[in-house]
Amino acid sequence: MKERILGALRGKRQEGRLVWVPTVGVTVEAMKQVDASWPQAHRDPRKLARLAASTFELTGVPCCTVPFCLTLEGEALGCPVEWGSQATQPQIMEHLESSFDDFAVPGDILSRGRIPALLEAISLLAASQRDVQPVNMKVVGPLTLACTLFGAERILLATIEEPDAVKRLLDVLAQFAIELSRAAIQAGADTITLADPAASGDLLSADQFVEFALPYEARCSLPSRCRPHCTFAVTQSI
Repeated sequence: MKERILGALRGKRQEGRLVWVPTVGVTVEAMKQVDASWPQAHRDPRKLARLAASTFELTGVPCCTVPFCLTLEGEALGCPVEWGSQATQPQIMEHLESSFDDFAVPGDILSRGRIPALLEAISLLAASQRDVQPVNMKVVGPLTLACTLFGAERILLATIEEPDAVKRLLDVLAQFAIELSRAAIQAGADTITLADPAASGDLLSADQFVEFALPYEARCSLPSRCRPHCTFAVTQSI
């Protein structure tokens, strides 16, 4: 099944019906059955891996995506997080106040926040799911991460008032997404999906998407070249 899914993602025609869910499929009932629950599972690599593998184990539907929320990068970059509950996802509680041009990704970013736990969980999943299903890493897209860090209202207003500064920020965040994706690939991820819901038509016009989202999403596809069997895709949801 895993090789059929990866083959289809690379454009190889597959016979018969093929199902793959590259989003989070975790449910509260699954948490109870596998004894791994939010919010603890967001930070514990073994529980994180156990829960990510639970969807296929309980339903037969290939679905193994980590992390379970869109706050991993924001937390590592300095935004405080409210961890939520068994039934609710973590949420960013405060945005950064600095100017866009003063923002920089720390050199030790891969050791900050939950990133080490996430990479360890991917390694555990790469071993346990090796012959079962793809291990998918969900990376937050540059525009969505900019909104996470600075607030959607501030970013969207700045696309009009200071578009060049927004683009410089998106350049930095795209490079961070590439670095994080490469680390996930090295840890054993089979696929990378880019979650960029802020780049939807609900917030951007078609022209704004072409200017402030598409070029940076395209740049983030570069990590798939690091390992021939790693595949990249873009999704607008989590």
